[in-house]
Amino acid sequence: MKNFKTVTKTVTENVPTEIVCDRCGKIYKAMQDDFFSLDHQFGYGSKRDGDVIHADLCEHCLFEMLDEHNVKYQIINNEDISEYDGAI
Repeated sequence: MKNFKTVTKTVTENVPTEIVCDRCGKIYKAMQDDFFSLDHQFGYGSKRDGDVIHADLCEHCLFEMLDEHNVKYQIINNEDISEYDGAI
């Protein structure tokens, strides 16, 4: 059997204060603007096996890139699911 007690701990962590869009270079205040962050580790057998890619994109650049490259995407919100083939 385990007995427990409540302990208060102080935690120190790094919290971003600003985010730089990796496409347009604009600086945004963290937690005030919405950003898309991509973090992906390539899997076994890939040409980039084990490599990790990271990018931060502002909302404007994300949708501009999707539209420029004709990427189909879905926007899911609390009310419905919509599929887009191009610019909003």
